[in-house]
Amino acid sequence: SPRHKTADLRRSWELAECWRRIRVPLELAVSGSLDDLPVVVSSTAYRVLQEALTNAAKHAAGARVIVRIEVDAAVLALTVENVTPDGRATPAADVGLGWGLEGMRDRSLLLQGSLEAGPTPAGGWKVHLGIPLADARLPEGTP
Repeated sequence: SPRHKTADLRRSWELAECWRRIRVPLELAVSGSLDDLPVVVSSTAYRVLQEALTNAAKHAAGARVIVRIEVDAAVLALTVENVTPDGRATPAADVGLGWGLEGMRDRSLLLQGSLEAGPTPAGGWKVHLGIPLADARLPEGTP
């Protein structure tokens, strides 16, 4: 069976490569393993990554994009930040999350997660997704 049929975070390198091909200067850093993430968590995060990259390209064309994916036993954290070469960003501040990310925020809330987006002190724009990985179905105190 073909691996990675699902669009999930294991394909983030492919996604990064696609964006680099269209001349988006993109850095991707991953810590932890993407292989054992629950499918719904991994696919939701991948969709958030797609939306955030699309928004970055649309609203801050030419800006360097830094993607960080961090996985540990407790949480998946995804950060997408754009940084303009001259330190001055031109994201339209009134854009808000954009309709795509609004939908993603709703999906992340279903997973007890959070999705935030906003300007950075340096004048860029940052999207941050956090999804807890602890199994919410287990009662407190279960080993």
